[in-house]
Amino acid sequence: MSYVWRSILKGLEVLKEGLIWRIGDGSNVNIWKDPWLPRGVTRQPSTHKGDCELEMVTELIDTSSFSWNQALITQHFHLDDVPLILSIPLRAQSEDFIAWHFDGRGLFSVKSAYKVHVEMLKREQSFQVGQGSVAIPVSTEVFKKIWKVQCPPKTHHFLWRLAHNSHPLYMNIARRGVELDTRCAVCHKFFEDGGHLFLNCKFAKQRWRGLLLEDVRLKLLPCQSALEMLEEVLDLPEKDKLLTIAFLWNWWQERNRGNHGENYQSIDRSSTQYVDTLMNGPQ
Repeated sequence: MSYVWRSILKGLEVLKEGLIWRIGDGSNVNIWKDPWLPRGVTRQPSTHKGDCELEMVTELIDTSSFSWNQALITQHFHLDDVPLILSIPLRAQSEDFIAWHFDGRGLFSVKSAYKVHVEMLKREQSFQVGQGSVAIPVSTEVFKKIWKVQCPPKTHHFLWRLAHNSHPLYMNIARRGVELDTRCAVCHKFFEDGGHLFLNCKFAKQRWRGLLLEDVRLKLLPCQSALEMLEEVLDLPEKDKLLTIAFLWNWWQERNRGNHGENYQSIDRSSTQYVDTLMNGPQ
């Protein structure tokens, strides 16, 4: 393929990345496939369609008052989607139209398109790292800290993969072009990436709190990458560091067992049991 055609195709990708539907009567916008929520990369609901029979955005609008049907939306969408949908302005007697998401007026500009392109390149690079690429190697210092942790080699390997975001999380698999249900293997509600599974899944939160590690979890929440999160963990005081690593390791094993139909562990396990499983394996 010539350079010209590659440039054209890349330009179309950037354009598609920045488009969003502005809702008029909602009749032209598919709830599950089109970009219409002012959030994230896909700008689509985090709610999984499942057996929901709703298809078009117009079905979410109360035609008598021309306002969002809040009861219907609350019934069918996750809590993080509901307020976002209700905040979208409706335009009575107007058709839906496509706008540029990265401008307050919805107008395309080369400057904002360039920013979108840069973010796309960053994600592509991150994806390559997730596949095991060494394009952005983990620093030598982090490598040394991983191998200084007093734990079995298999846990060192787990931490190394965590730093590279290369665990087979559903969102990582989907980015490789595999079609699958990307909902969390544990709670079955939200997209399963590392941030959700380890920090935000409601069942993971229960275990953080049960281990008296909620302060650690809150400290990790602002991290922008798996590597940054692991660096924070490795810099914790020794006791908190070992217990946090024990939890992350055990939670990953628990997620995998549940994914294969086995029962999840009780949430009232002690910190000693978590560390013991880390060192000696499941009993």
